[in-house]
Amino acid sequence: MSPGCRMSPGICLRPASGGAMSTMFADTLLIVFISVCTALLAEGITWVLVYRTDKYKRLKKKETITESAGRQQKKKIGKVRRGVNTSESSWELVSSFLCNTR
Repeated sequence: MSPGCRMSPGICLRPASGGAMSTMFADTLLIVFISVCTALLAEGITWVLVYRTDKYKRLKKKETITESAGRQQKKKIGKVRRGVNTSESSWELVSSFLCNTR
């Protein structure tokens, strides 16, 4: 190992110094910076290769149309359920009235 190096022989990135805590902090910041840059680069590549394609845009448009139709179906189902619940409560009221009058 080279004199003053902390790494393996032949690789000396930074000479050893007395401020071990400050070098650890600097190394940590460097790692975080590199990680953030790598993530941004990956997102940029994904945006260029996937989200800008015509195929994705058509799929997204179709999904939006299907989703809006699904919301309309849910509203209809909700109305039918409320009607069924109202009918059931009316029948329960009638049946309880008939059963109590006997």
